[in-house]
Amino acid sequence: MKKLFYSEILGKYYNTEEECLKAEEEYNEKHKAELLAKEEKTAKAKEVEEAYKKYIELRSEFIKKYGSYHMTLTNKDLPTGSVFDIFDRFWF
Repeated sequence: MKKLFYSEILGKYYNTEEECLKAEEEYNEKHKAELLAKEEKTAKAKEVEEAYKKYIELRSEFIKKYGSYHMTLTNKDLPTGSVFDIFDRFWF
């Protein structure tokens, strides 16, 4: 029975381990930019999650100490501003 090597990255079988590793290495070189972007996205997502957990922790401590928490948002806080801002372009 012939022994085959399976590449999980490529989803293909190869006759030798060297062929498998070489094919994976070539694939990784071609897709290095994509891999770096994916790693960066994962790292940023983790950073956001950690910041959110810290926010929840601080908010909980604040509520325990003061009893409640209130946050006011204004149009300056919103990225789009008012719904009616779009009409500013059409006034003569």
